[in-house]
Amino acid sequence: MSKRIILFIGCIALLISVFASSTCAIDADNDGMEDGYELSLAEKYAPILYFEKHEHLFPVKVEYHI
Repeated sequence: MSKRIILFIGCIALLISVFASSTCAIDADNDGMEDGYELSLAEKYAPILYFEKHEHLFPVKVEYHI
């Protein structure tokens, strides 16, 4: 009987640990910041480029010149 109780408590503890770890925030690059928060900051502070009608030179990737 005591083995059943220990097994039951062990299973409950395992389920709790699985559910607790699945609710943690995702941090794929392990820098201590949630990836969703990083994305929101990147979108908020992304550079805005303004061009005039008569401009002929636009930003290009570095690979274009290599």
